[in-house]
Amino acid sequence: MNTTNRRAFLKAGALVAAPIGVLAPTIVLAASDGGTAARLAKLEDEQAITGLTRDALRRFNAGETFGFDPAISAITPDAQADPVIEIAADGTSASLRQLCAIDRSIAFSGNSTIERMARFQGQAAASTGSSGTLDARLVRLGDGWEIERLSIV
Repeated sequence: MNTTNRRAFLKAGALVAAPIGVLAPTIVLAASDGGTAARLAKLEDEQAITGLTRDALRRFNAGETFGFDPAISAITPDAQADPVIEIAADGTSASLRQLCAIDRSIAFSGNSTIERMARFQGQAAASTGSSGTLDARLVRLGDGWEIERLSIV
């Protein structure tokens, strides 16, 4: 009895072709990067820049000073707006612009009746809210980024 039939031939061919079918897409993807590494590096840079400025705002809100107007008491990034990040073509500098809510406090330092009453009631300052844009300039140092300048526009 002959066990060689069409079905056995197809199974043998499929078993031989399977390893080639698994390896072929990997080889093709490795050979044709298509800019994936550059896009990944850009995304990593954008995440690092965003994280660095977010950390700087967190430190400012905790009391560290960055040369902002002394009346500014808090800066909160607008959660509805994405930051605009521009990285220089040579990759050595970058800028970030982010819409923010800015809280300003004006201390009651006068001696009028209203100011004395406010201080007596525990209100040492008047607060106002406004919107503005955080403008950050960054430079690349080694493998990371460093903030060169922060300002409110």
